[in-house]
Amino acid sequence: MSACYSLKAGSTSILTFLFQLPINREKYPQNQDFHISSRTASMVHSFRDYQNKFRGYFLFTFVRHPFSRLVSFYRDRILHHYMLNNTHPVPGQRDVYINLPTPLEHLHGQKISFRKFIHTVINSDFRNLSTFDHHWVPMWRMCAPCHINYNFFGKVETMMNDFSYLSSRLGLTREFKQGQSLLWQHQSAKSNASSESMIQEYIDQLTHEESSQLYKMYQLDFELYDYHFKNFR
Repeated sequence: MSACYSLKAGSTSILTFLFQLPINREKYPQNQDFHISSRTASMVHSFRDYQNKFRGYFLFTFVRHPFSRLVSFYRDRILHHYMLNNTHPVPGQRDVYINLPTPLEHLHGQKISFRKFIHTVINSDFRNLSTFDHHWVPMWRMCAPCHINYNFFGKVETMMNDFSYLSSRLGLTREFKQGQSLLWQHQSAKSNASSESMIQEYIDQLTHEESSQLYKMYQLDFELYDYHFKNFR
């Protein structure tokens, strides 16, 4: 079994699921950030590996509404980590995300509105690393669904049901039940950033032209994963 994940599309939950498996529980410390553990050489694989080496493996990935990913990033990394911690820091508690990602550094010291953030996204060039952050790269670019034969596509919007199905299909029902409470940990989950009303609140701050530009940037994600733009125009 192997997974490809896109940041802000259930990556923490996917990694938690994988690292809770008995074989990984014994090999990797459970008190460490699973994102860090996943970057070890034995866990990171190339595009060619997914195409060739993993034949016979059960391959899965999770996706999320493109606008929901952006709202989640804004609320989590900008409003919570950057703006809140720079105005009301917690004494003695270091926040590793207190600095802005490189593409947003020009906004340092400002009150960063969602619209300002989206302007940066719209001006991103996904061929130029300094202009974007991996949290907002289109999901099709991260996991190449047209080139890798995935056995299962889950959605963040139905994550618990999808993980339940995935566990049943893989014979991991007991492990899923044991680790179920750990799967949905992110700040965005607590604030329900995936709800349509939450997304709409933020998309309403954009002009029609801006939301249309944003759609064009993520059009393949909308089409490949059966998400709809018209709901938020």
